[in-house]
Amino acid sequence: MKIYPPFLKKIKEGINIDKDKFNNSQFSNHSEYNIIITFKNTNERDKFLSKYNDLRISAQFSRIPSIVTNLSRKEILNLKNEEIVLQIEEDQEVFLSYLDAIESLRLPEYQRNQIVYTGKGVNIGILDIGIQGNFNSNSKRFQEKPYSVKKLKDFSKAIQNVNITHGTLLANIIKSNFIDEEGFSNALAPDSNLIDLTISTKQKSYHISDLLKVLDLIDKENPQLDILLMAFSTSEASDGKDILSKMCNLLTEKNNLIIVAPAGNTGPQESSIGSPGAAENVITFGALDKNLSVASFTSQGPTLDNRTKPDFYLLGSKLIVPITESIQIKSSGTSLSAALGAGIIALLKEYNQELNVDEIKRILSKYSSFLNEDVRTLKISEIFEGLGLFHEPIFSLRYLYRRSLWVSIQIIIILILLFNWKLIYNLIKLLYGF
Repeated sequence: MKIYPPFLKKIKEGINIDKDKFNNSQFSNHSEYNIIITFKNTNERDKFLSKYNDLRISAQFSRIPSIVTNLSRKEILNLKNEEIVLQIEEDQEVFLSYLDAIESLRLPEYQRNQIVYTGKGVNIGILDIGIQGNFNSNSKRFQEKPYSVKKLKDFSKAIQNVNITHGTLLANIIKSNFIDEEGFSNALAPDSNLIDLTISTKQKSYHISDLLKVLDLIDKENPQLDILLMAFSTSEASDGKDILSKMCNLLTEKNNLIIVAPAGNTGPQESSIGSPGAAENVITFGALDKNLSVASFTSQGPTLDNRTKPDFYLLGSKLIVPITESIQIKSSGTSLSAALGAGIIALLKEYNQELNVDEIKRILSKYSSFLNEDVRTLKISEIFEGLGLFHEPIFSLRYLYRRSLWVSIQIIIILILLFNWKLIYNLIKLLYGF
């Protein structure tokens, strides 16, 4: 079948996805859809474009030869018999996987990190709508490296003084300059390098094709990413065979890239995992609430082809994230869980840079905890204890600082006595007259 099955079902039922209307009486063969057409290779794509030279092409991609265009229902159904077409699917809208963000007054205990690995030397790309440098709580250590491709413009610049972007929120979960009263960082990977992969679009909505543009550029430019955190998810379920899932699978195989994605926020119904979370090689995270129960908004598995997803669950409901010393954000969504997951994986990548996605999954699965039959959660201490690498401090850093100060004073006193004992002896002798 040339037409992606979920999409074929919709157009046969007369559902206009873009307009989100289910009114069959107004539907006709002339209703149009934004679609992605995939080909086996670039030669067959070029043949298709020569044959249909009147098509309005809005984008082309190289890693998976494909085009983005707009066609009517009738035209789409006619193309399913075209031999050189591999697959036709909807250019679905994708959504940032968070629910809300409001100011709060406290910092999360969850983000405390007492292990020796801090993500040093690990490059984490955040595919979102921009990381605002002036709102980043890690401004002193934050190595912001905007992806220097002309097509990727910084969406956040125009709104830096108005709103805090979703990408900034995720950046502060992974990397933060805040230190608690015991001297520990509130971030999971405070020494990692964050690379801002910003989606640029004139519209306020985002589509699969927008993500594919960035992924195609990553494939061409090879910006030396270790981890890619994708903050988006489709609202419609996937079997992992859509073009976005396929592209993610290819990048993990070619570049040893670890891709992390949210499950999505379309729960609690079963089989609601969207793309790219449904991709086999993507590590997908669902959200837990403060009681360690699966959050009601989390998209549920299995995938449409009956695979277990999400892979793991982490806190993602009403997390409190420090942005500046005076601003903390309380937010919910599976993208926050995915950011926590990316931070944990960064620690493993520092431990062993050569770990691939399958090895990462095996380690996380081996040392995960089951909340029930299909729900695995992670604890950093248990992972590194299992690897024989976790060393919990006996004393807090504040205690050690105070202790070292007192020891230093004692050493200074001893040195003074040692090198000036005659002077001190004569002074005492003079004072007491003996």
